[in-house]
Amino acid sequence: MPEMKKKPDQKQFHRVILFLGLISMGIFAVGLLGALLFLREVIREQILNRDGILLTSVAQHFLDAADGGTTTDLIDVALESSQLSGVIGLRLFSPEGENLARIPATLYTTVLPAADLQELGRGDPVVRYFPDLPLDTLFSDQVDFEKPQSFPTTEVLTPILAADGTLEAVLQYWLDGQAVAHELGHLDQFLGGLGLVIFISGGLIFLLVFLIARKRLLEMGLLLAEQNRSLEKANTELALAARTSAIGSVTSHLFHGLKNPLAGLKAYLQLTGKDEEAMAMANRMQSLINESLSIISGQENHHQVQLSLGEFRTLLERRLGVQQSERVILQFSGQASLPARRAQLLLLILQNLVDNALEASGPESKVHLELNAGPDRLRAEVRDSGPGLPEQVRGRLFEPVRSTKQNGTGVGLAISAALARHIPADLELVETGPAGTTFSISMPL
Repeated sequence: MPEMKKKPDQKQFHRVILFLGLISMGIFAVGLLGALLFLREVIREQILNRDGILLTSVAQHFLDAADGGTTTDLIDVALESSQLSGVIGLRLFSPEGENLARIPATLYTTVLPAADLQELGRGDPVVRYFPDLPLDTLFSDQVDFEKPQSFPTTEVLTPILAADGTLEAVLQYWLDGQAVAHELGHLDQFLGGLGLVIFISGGLIFLLVFLIARKRLLEMGLLLAEQNRSLEKANTELALAARTSAIGSVTSHLFHGLKNPLAGLKAYLQLTGKDEEAMAMANRMQSLINESLSIISGQENHHQVQLSLGEFRTLLERRLGVQQSERVILQFSGQASLPARRAQLLLLILQNLVDNALEASGPESKVHLELNAGPDRLRAEVRDSGPGLPEQVRGRLFEPVRSTKQNGTGVGLAISAALARHIPADLELVETGPAGTTFSISMPL
């Protein structure tokens, strides 16, 4: 029977592909998020430092225009700077961080931290953005309100340097941060949209790649499975060929060993001429041996030829002949095809079993031969209605020169067993008793 192709189990494969896809998308998402956050910080710093650089240049310009560095000149610079658009408060600090002046007067007095003074001493402005700063932390007049107001606010510390590059004063600007908040909001929206587009595009690319990889891997898996099946089949055929060859050698040796005693028996019967039945049986055994040897020695000629079950039945009926066919009830079921060599050997075995069954049964009794072809095995049973086999010979039925008949040679079942091993097939006694005897033979397809 042709071997059914088995589809590989794809469930585990799909789980692995899905797992790898999720891991890849997770790594991609984490990498993309990290890149966007880094880009966001860089752009936010540039936006905030823009105001710090601008106000530092303006303050230095006012000081240079005043053409002096006295405290009065610095306060004038602070007054002029407070008029800039967006400035809601301003403090003037000494190089030591002491508060020298504040505009407006309601602005709390404070002292600059040492860390800010150190950075300002290098000439770099310090910028901080507060997205929701309560105004009562800056102005004393805000405490009178039941609900203090909060606004986005930017703090800019600008250094004022002397001609020799030393820190001369520090201006602290408090700016209305609504424009900066609006700009930063747009930045977050832009980066969020950009990240979403990149993630979706990357996901589609990953999906396409994984679909292509899945298809290729499935094709490779099917090809590999097919090659494995072919290799297993080839190994099985090689093992079967080696086994058949070895059994064939043993079988041929056995048959050649039986030919000489059988020839001597025929010569004796011909000289005496007293037992025609024994002579006929000897002739039958010699014919069976010669035909078996002919099939075994010419096995390669039949290797590629296949016989259907219907053709096998026709050959069996032809072998049994008209007289035997009338007493033999054939029952065939299933579909199968057999190599011609194995079919010929099976025909010899079945014919021998049927002949034995007919001899064991009465002249008017019927012999049943049932043959069933399953998915992977073919099984045949031969059942007679004779008295059954004696207890003392049941365990040694398939040994040569062990016969249950008065004039039997005892080689029929031995030859059948040797042919069964050569096929290879299993020949066994199923049951025997007063109701009859049943032999079965089973062989793989």
